[in-house]
Amino acid sequence: MNFNIEEAQKIIKYIKSMQTIIKTSTNSEQIERIKKDIAKYIKKLQAIVPDFNPAKETIQELELRLQNISNKKDISYERNLIEDVFQQERISWETRIPYLKATPHSNDYELNFLYSVISLIQKEYFPAITEQQIQLDYTHSQERQVLRYQFDELLRDLQTLIETIEDYARAETPDFREQLLKMKNKQTRNFIFNSNEYLKKLRDFIAKLLIEYDKKTFVIKNPESKINFDPRFDEAKLLHGYSIRQALEEFLDLLEYTIKKINLPDFKQKKL
Repeated sequence: MNFNIEEAQKIIKYIKSMQTIIKTSTNSEQIERIKKDIAKYIKKLQAIVPDFNPAKETIQELELRLQNISNKKDISYERNLIEDVFQQERISWETRIPYLKATPHSNDYELNFLYSVISLIQKEYFPAITEQQIQLDYTHSQERQVLRYQFDELLRDLQTLIETIEDYARAETPDFREQLLKMKNKQTRNFIFNSNEYLKKLRDFIAKLLIEYDKKTFVIKNPESKINFDPRFDEAKLLHGYSIRQALEEFLDLLEYTIKKINLPDFKQKKL
């Protein structure tokens, strides 16, 4: 086969980013607009890859096939192989996320996992999407600011939960322990649900920025810049030297992995 694999892979990334938004968006007009964009990009993909038939091959299957061609591997691209790729990605993130306990007395795996991810986002990923690194137009800059405020609120809720867990561990009287246990369990449930909802909103925002970046709109004002941390002032270093697209794509991957691992149903939980 003689076609531009890199160009085809780029278009696949566009489509996958748009599919991510469709899955979670509640705006019917936005969904219809994105569906039209997807149809347009699928036609472009068919022009580049003549044997691609969307009725018989999914975007994920095509992506794997192109990866195999690119790596000069003559292997089948059945669905079980796609699952193998997803499994490899899952293991990769498991090894890359430093596992931390929210508190020495926290034995809840989901809570500790979320604490680990949130700590990683706070230290390495949010610093990569600040105004100093990625300059956005007014609308998206405001949306980023709101998401940052909500993240800080999530951190405050987490601190409250940690204090409750520690109070429960130190409590001596049975009645007080029982009261704190109920409070701890309720706060833990609420925190996990609220974290899940927040991470979905953050994922949608990052996916939207990727779409705008690839469309070459003016949403991102410095698309050619690289993430640049100053070791004298910045604690973050993981994404130093990344292009803006690479940083956004990795952030999106982390969020999608986390949401999939939490695996909560799609309904909103009221905060305490």
